Parts: sequence; C-alpha cells; structure tokens
Amino acid sequence: RAGPTLGLERPDNAGECGDVVSGQMGGPEGDLVTGLDLESLLETLSHGGEEAVCISEDAGGYVCERIYRHALVRAGERGAEALFFHVPPLTEEPIEAQAEVLHLLLGALDA
Repeated sequence: RAGPTLGLERPDNAGECGDVVSGQMGGPEGDLVTGLDLESLLETLSHGGEEAVCISEDAGGYVCERIYRHALVRAGERGAEALFFHVPPLTEEPIEAQAEVLHLLLGALDA
C-alpha cells in the first residue's frame, strides 16, 4: 500500500511537510495498491526457504512511500503493475542471500 501523503509531521529536505509533498506525487487520491498477487509471491519465496520475507502494508513513509506511490502511478498509466521490495542491510543479510531472494522473486513474476 502506498498512501497519498508521506505521513510525516517534519519537513523534508526542501522544507515541505507531507501534505504539501502529496500534491506533487500525482495519481489518484487515496491509497494505491499493487494488483500483483502478493500471497502467491510470498508462498513462492517461502517454498524457496526464505522465512524472513513478509508482506507489509507500509512502505515506510517518506522516501520509500514516495518511490512506491510513483511506481504504482506510472505503472498504472502503462497498464502494468509495480512492487516495492525492502532489503535488509548487508550487515544483517549477505548479498548472496539477498540475490537469491531477488532471483526467486523475479522468477515468480516472470511465471
């Protein structure tokens, strides 16, 4: 889910607060969601042994929320879908393990 505002009371780097920034985000009002079958993707990743993968209803606000909303709006304009995927820091999960999850995810999306 990508909300219509950045959900922050504090100003961004341009000195603007979430409600002002939301007007610049474009697209329809309200929350936007992907049309991808997230439960099916999660099941595929879980069968691949990826227990730490989960579905979130919050892209995290601020930058991630803005990126996801923009991706959903632009993909929708083209009749496509979008997905936002957080990855942990390399200090928590090695790059090889992250690459394997991404490989499984891309394979599931291509199916």
